[in-house]
Amino acid sequence: MKYLLVPALAAVALVGAPVAAADNYVTQSGRVLCAVTPDSTIAELGEDVVVCQGAFTQPGAKFQAVTTGDGNIAWQDANLAVDNPTTTMVYGTTYHRGNWTIYPDITGTTFTNDRTGHGMFVSIDDVHAF
Repeated sequence: MKYLLVPALAAVALVGAPVAAADNYVTQSGRVLCAVTPDSTIAELGEDVVVCQGAFTQPGAKFQAVTTGDGNIAWQDANLAVDNPTTTMVYGTTYHRGNWTIYPDITGTTFTNDRTGHGMFVSIDDVHAF
């Protein structure tokens, strides 16, 4: 009977295996938190996604800026769930996650989608797409 349970447990473990989750990154100042998703794990968007949240000061800003690497930003009011490990970014260090290159410096953080060349720049005072 023990031999029958082992394959059954292995099958249950495979069925319940999660898809890739977003990685969380926080700026060195601690003022902006971002979730970087390397694939379509955010089902309603279905693309590579960066979501950054902070107390943005520019007119029209909401709590979160979202880009899919298409050269546009969408604003939304929500709260990032920080259930994954969070990396504190060091200014001047380049990070890679999935199709994203992330470059933080003292003026803000640039997220560039490696496939499209588009992305967004994020700081408390300025968020813009490119």
